[in-house]
Amino acid sequence: MGNNGKDRCDVERLEATRDIDGLMKLLLDNRDNLLGWEAAEALVRLGDQRAAAPLCTTLKHECAPARQHAARLLGKLGAAGSIKPLEDTLQDRNHHVRAAAALALGRLQATQTLDLLVEALGAEEPCVRAAAAEALGMIADPRAAASLETVLADENSRVREKAREALRSLDVPAEPPPPAPGVETLLGTLDGQDGEARLDAARRLAALNEIRAIEPLIRGFRSGDDRYRETVSGLLAAMGPVAHIALEQALEDPDPGIRAGAVTALGIAGVESARPALTDALHDGAAPVRAAAADALARMGATETKRALVRTLRDPDRLVRRHAAEALERLGWNPRAPAVRAGWLVALGRWDEAAAIGEAAVGAIAGELGAAGGGSRRSAAEALVKVGAAAVPTLVEVLRTADPPAREMAAWALGELKPGAAVEPLEAALADPDPEVRAAALAALDGFGDERLFDSVLRSLDDQVDSVRVRAVKAVGHLGNGRAGTAIIGRLEDRSPSVRRAAAEVVGRLHDTRAVRPLLRMLGDDDLEVRAAAEQAIAAVMGTAGEQQAEAQRRS
Repeated sequence: MGNNGKDRCDVERLEATRDIDGLMKLLLDNRDNLLGWEAAEALVRLGDQRAAAPLCTTLKHECAPARQHAARLLGKLGAAGSIKPLEDTLQDRNHHVRAAAALALGRLQATQTLDLLVEALGAEEPCVRAAAAEALGMIADPRAAASLETVLADENSRVREKAREALRSLDVPAEPPPPAPGVETLLGTLDGQDGEARLDAARRLAALNEIRAIEPLIRGFRSGDDRYRETVSGLLAAMGPVAHIALEQALEDPDPGIRAGAVTALGIAGVESARPALTDALHDGAAPVRAAAADALARMGATETKRALVRTLRDPDRLVRRHAAEALERLGWNPRAPAVRAGWLVALGRWDEAAAIGEAAVGAIAGELGAAGGGSRRSAAEALVKVGAAAVPTLVEVLRTADPPAREMAAWALGELKPGAAVEPLEAALADPDPEVRAAALAALDGFGDERLFDSVLRSLDDQVDSVRVRAVKAVGHLGNGRAGTAIIGRLEDRSPSVRRAAAEVVGRLHDTRAVRPLLRMLGDDDLEVRAAAEQAIAAVMGTAGEQQAEAQRRS
């Protein structure tokens, strides 16, 4: 989590009050984590164009999902100044990012990129071709019509559909759909690579009750595609006894995708003879199969299997626990034993109710601190804070012994609770091998507001990881008072722009005049945000005179 209570502002509150400055600060301080993205989305919803600059910068982020998300938000924001960066992003090495950039340019009505979007119609990846066709439909420039007509023969059904939609927006009649394929053609399509075509063939063959389709339909579960499984399991369930027998036999297949699909289909069909095998599937070696089994038994109203489902609440996989808890809820199970009820509520994600149980819930909640999903870890940590002092011994133990994600969450929670017993383990965590844990420990100690911790956090200014040094700069600034200036001034020349920016903000807040010359040099920094932070710091340190001096230096 890496931020203390002062930094973790309520995005919803800031958005509701239209606090643009607060949201911008949140975005700039947390651009590499979920909190920053939530702030960016809020700014886009408010239509504030100032979000465009940091989002354009993020188009060059090392993480592909970050680049993709930035492109999507820029399309929603509608900032004309983002067209050139998005145009450059059409050459991104990741095809999902290129597709997002194409759609954003379409939303921006960027007619100047027409040739590039037409070129993208020939991309190797179907998602890029489909996005380019959709974008050309949004722009609705007649010059794209001929290129879109050539895509009507694309091998991918989604690309063809997007081309037809685009041509309709241009008032160009698309060619009539081809005649319905025959049974043999449909059977061959089931083993193809086009997902949409496979599903269309599956629906047509199921409507004909074509038993030759049963085996290839079951074989298709091997892909593990959720949409395929949801659609085809329902089709197989409706195809009668022959399909049901084949599905029961598929429960022994070595492929977990096939087993999961068979479990889902048998649950939809309510095949009573399969009930024992579905109960056994709660112990399958593959988590998706176990989760599907919990759903299937709940769908069949298998009240006699509640005991097996209760045991599944202790499954090592979080998704399986969630499915088991939901199954028990659908079956009317309502446990009263505090610890058992806490485990059930945690699996359901009903964190506030679990926290209200108190000390008996600590074990179940703490078990989620290392969960695979960041949202669950955060929710678990917040729930333990609500439990209060009773959670402290467990949090300290987690901080000392658990996996890195759990240690990070434990450090954050201890920083929120601020128990005296947490100071020593948090100081020890400043040497943790994981940088996220070190940053979280710094944030927690910073939150204590105790100047006696200054020497402990000071050493972290030399950490090898940029994000840890940023957090150390903030902590030293808060805890050091008069002693902080010298240490922070040294970080004005840090190799990381983020650290330099944070250091400038701190010396500005401290009004330390010794920082003026280094700050003046920073006005020539390569990073725009560092230069802005330096200018603001000079103004804070020197007042109006400092601001005028900075202006003269900038013009010279």
